[in-house]
Amino acid sequence: MKQRLAIKLKQDNRIKTSEIFTWARRSKKRVQVHEGGSRSSKTYSIIQYLIFRGINQPLEITICREKMTWCRTTVMRDFVNILQNDYKLYNKRNHNKSENYYIHYFPNGKFTRFTFLGLDDQQKAHGYASDILYINEANEGKFRIYNQLAMRTRKQIILDYNPKHETHWIYDKVIPRDDCDFFKSTYLNNPFLTKGIVREIEALEPTEFNKKNGTADETLWKIYGLGERAANQGLIFSNWQIVTKFPPKEERKKEWVTIDFGFTNDVTAIQRHCLSQVSLYHKQLVYERGLINVQNKNNPDYPSIEMKLKENGIDHKTIIYADSAEPKSIAELQLAGFNIQPTYKGPDSISFGIALLKTYTNYITEDSIDAIKEKNNYKWKEDEKTGKLLNVPVDAFNHFFDATRYGAVMMLPHSRVEKMKASYPTKPNGELTTPQQRLKFYKRKRKHERNFN
Repeated sequence: MKQRLAIKLKQDNRIKTSEIFTWARRSKKRVQVHEGGSRSSKTYSIIQYLIFRGINQPLEITICREKMTWCRTTVMRDFVNILQNDYKLYNKRNHNKSENYYIHYFPNGKFTRFTFLGLDDQQKAHGYASDILYINEANEGKFRIYNQLAMRTRKQIILDYNPKHETHWIYDKVIPRDDCDFFKSTYLNNPFLTKGIVREIEALEPTEFNKKNGTADETLWKIYGLGERAANQGLIFSNWQIVTKFPPKEERKKEWVTIDFGFTNDVTAIQRHCLSQVSLYHKQLVYERGLINVQNKNNPDYPSIEMKLKENGIDHKTIIYADSAEPKSIAELQLAGFNIQPTYKGPDSISFGIALLKTYTNYITEDSIDAIKEKNNYKWKEDEKTGKLLNVPVDAFNHFFDATRYGAVMMLPHSRVEKMKASYPTKPNGELTTPQQRLKFYKRKRKHERNFN
């Protein structure tokens, strides 16, 4: 078997791999635990390794995450991309998307089955047996479910996670085992990262430059930069609940879409929101880098915000709010036929927008993967000397929330914040001193422009 694997690796030397792939391939222990920071390539490399094993000998390989929705939109998507683009072996006829498995056939009629499983389906989790078990983001799950799957795994178990907990059952019950190999990785172990992503991660490091820019955070740097264990304290929206979908259309009082523009370093975040009774619902639609504003006639397939809006059913009637600091982008999308307007900001607008959102019960759909990650990391700054939380958020993990604030300030009544006695600084000349005044000004301005035209 060792010789056979070595021959296959030599044949597949065209596949670009990180050293994490090598760690996984060389490990002889029953259990592997991969603890790593953001963008360390641990998930991608482990999937490369699982495919590598599965195309060399018939196996039952189970790939899991806490929810099937998360599994389908992350590890299953990576699996298909790697099998198709790296190994050139993907065959859509072998992919059963309704039952969430893929089969690789051998010439002798034997096969490897890659099965994707959500750990929230306890009936399947308790009854599924495999040769190799891989649990992605294993710290999301419960030890009881892991233990049930582990007892039904014949050969190898692989876990990976970001170390965002100081205490966890993985640390106490899995890593100390004699038959466990522990691997720690950071973004420095990934040779394929773009400079923009590296800058985004390193912006968390508590250097003087990053502190001045408001992006520094020691805890987030430990977790996502250095891959060290740390408890993430001071979360701004820790009580948002996850739901499967939006409420029925007849129960929605208001609906709108928001955009936070990005390109190289920052992502473009587009999301849909609705108000139902006294609750807000949020759904991530787009979370991507490299999007231009409108479709290029000479290259219509190049990804653009215009294309993404149309793909998500957003037409000229849908109300859209975006960052007023991007007037050119807003103008281009207006000319493309969208009802997009700038949100008006003033002193302390971030704190006001956060306070406004906090006056509602908030729900976020479970397919909003990147937005949920932001929710779990969007936090208040800490005073360096006292450790006390400040009323200023860290300028990181906020693309979704910046856009969400824009729409909330423009679409929701501000009286709810006034009842909380939230302070709002005024300008010395008294011009547009409150959010209500800015909103009234904006509505009058739009009405005037319609009458004039």
